Amino acid sequence: MYTKSTYHEWIPFTTSVGTPSYVYAVVYKNVSDNLFTSISCPTLSCPTVLQFPRTHILLSLPSFTPTISIQRISMKDSGLPHTMVTLCETSENLLAKLRELQIAVAAAVEALSSAA
Repeated sequence: MYTKSTYHEWIPFTTSVGTPSYVYAVVYKNVSDNLFTSISCPTLSCPTVLQFPRTHILLSLPSFTPTISIQRISMKDSGLPHTMVTLCETSENLLAKLRELQIAVAAAVEALSSAA
């Protein structure tokens, strides 16, 4: 994350969504029910990092962090870091519910954007 301050510096965390100007996130690909991998681009065998403005943050799971299992693996072939994440039951249920409501959420966002 980067702050909106005059220095526009990197910050490791924030307690307010209004603090950062941009957020960078690693894209994780779902491998099975509750297992995700940071190798989201299988063709290149590499992670994908997205930059988006703070106004586009839809979901964050920081309160579940202690119960989410993270394994960092060093890839000998490419030297790229690889991360495997296993979600806890609560965060897995939350994502399952969001998947169920994906079409409704997309329709709501479409309606809001066309109303503006």
